[in-house]
Amino acid sequence: MRVIKDNRNPMGTNSYLVIDDNTKECYIIDCASKLEAFQNIIEEENLKLNYILLTHGHFDHVMGAEFLRDKYNAKIVAHVDEKSILNNENLNLSSMIRAKIEFDADIYLEGEEGVFEIFKYIHTPGHTKGGVSFLIEDRIFTGDTLFDKSIGRTDFPTGNYKTLIDVIKQKILVLDPDTIVHAGHNDDTTVGAEKMHNPFLI
Repeated sequence: MRVIKDNRNPMGTNSYLVIDDNTKECYIIDCASKLEAFQNIIEEENLKLNYILLTHGHFDHVMGAEFLRDKYNAKIVAHVDEKSILNNENLNLSSMIRAKIEFDADIYLEGEEGVFEIFKYIHTPGHTKGGVSFLIEDRIFTGDTLFDKSIGRTDFPTGNYKTLIDVIKQKILVLDPDTIVHAGHNDDTTVGAEKMHNPFLI
């Protein structure tokens, strides 16, 4: 299993291409742009993109989702609690850039946790009410829930600071300390490093 990161977009948002070399299937986690570099890899390696997984619905994480869904006949996946955010330009903040991004996911995940394809998903609200993190092997993709020595903002619609802190402590920091955290912005970190050094969590 390979993970490739791309943050070449105006907001510096991290998008991830997760490749299963055994099956030649791949997954995109968050879709900040049309992700031309990912498209090149998919086509050069003859990969199959079936699913685009969204950690949450803010515009800078979903701007290329519809384009890539149509191009590859893929399905967009999000948590059911994020449905209203995906469908509202004010809630997903795309109105701030006059883009009016509004769409539905094809598949909505439900509950506090479960399994989807090769990932375990964990409902991680706080940054938004339908935030979700995706766990595979020794890696977790946290979107804007947890960053390297920081946490996601909670002053946007449906955000809640106490919920976010509780979720991080109860659902993420309980993972193996060596678990790699692939965040929605900035550098990778580990669960152990955040448990010891994140000023919001000590």
